[in-house]
Amino acid sequence: IVELPIASDAGIILKLGQYFVRFWRIGVVSSNVDMIYFFSTHFLGVFSFLVSVIRKIPSISYIGGDWCAYTKIQIEKYRKYAILWPIFSLYSKVVCFLEDYSRRGTDIRLIRGEELYVRYQKCRRGYSYRMLPMTNISLNDIRNKETIPIKLHKPARLLFVGRLEVETGIDHLMKALELLISSYSKQIELWIAGEGSSFSSIQDGIRRHSLPINLLGYIENGKPLIDVYRSCDILVIPVLRSGLPRICLEGMSQGLPIIATDVGGIPDIIENGLNGILYTPGNFKELTHSILRMLEDSDFRKNCSLYGIKKAHQSLKKESAGEYTANIIASSFSKL
Repeated sequence: IVELPIASDAGIILKLGQYFVRFWRIGVVSSNVDMIYFFSTHFLGVFSFLVSVIRKIPSISYIGGDWCAYTKIQIEKYRKYAILWPIFSLYSKVVCFLEDYSRRGTDIRLIRGEELYVRYQKCRRGYSYRMLPMTNISLNDIRNKETIPIKLHKPARLLFVGRLEVETGIDHLMKALELLISSYSKQIELWIAGEGSSFSSIQDGIRRHSLPINLLGYIENGKPLIDVYRSCDILVIPVLRSGLPRICLEGMSQGLPIIATDVGGIPDIIENGLNGILYTPGNFKELTHSILRMLEDSDFRKNCSLYGIKKAHQSLKKESAGEYTANIIASSFSKL
């Protein structure tokens, strides 16, 4: 396991230096391994794939969303520059080609979420699919709707749960928080549960801008995480790419209204305006407006909570995700 942190707010020269160090470290550690596994199909994934080809080491990739879509979102900010935009547009096409080539060339591909659904759509008629609730929360953990508070905490609490990486949109949520502080008349704070390479940059943001952020670090699944859900008012899922985040169902099961990006399998769980709000990935201004609406409209917030509880009852099972999956596989084999 190679830890390869990189500062998301670093300048271009520093980033190039950091990438060089990351590539070099992968090359060094791969000289004595039997297999290379990479989650990311971005630059590090491409490099890991090349190392596996050159050294003839079997490789495994894990794919749950469209990295090309993530790349396009990242460069969208350059569209306003007439001279730079064609350059970055070409850059995006090259990166997407390399990402797609590397993930298709691996020896084993673990596929889930968005790409799995795309595969299903290509199947001939007659096939069906079932979306499995891959979460540690079961029916027994769903919150009683009578215990959901109507009033917000003081200050109001937003919650982010997930890896602290660029692709999870945490930097956009930070920008939205800065706008909220100046536009929302009441106090507000952001609770962050998770770890990742952006942890240090978030700490820097807290110091530089005095942002009201409560860094919880890693929270164990089960009751500790359920307690965190129940301690907050609104769950924000600002991911730039995704399959189906388990926190969608987990948040709804605890009565949290949800604001999430319209990507991957999220729209299969979040119905815009019914049990949450969907917004354009990467658009932190739209995210800010969505949060303000949820904070200021108590009736809408309550309806989202109640419908979310109902959705959780429809989606979750009595057994754990592992047990449920094992039973489906065993049942399928018994019919062969």
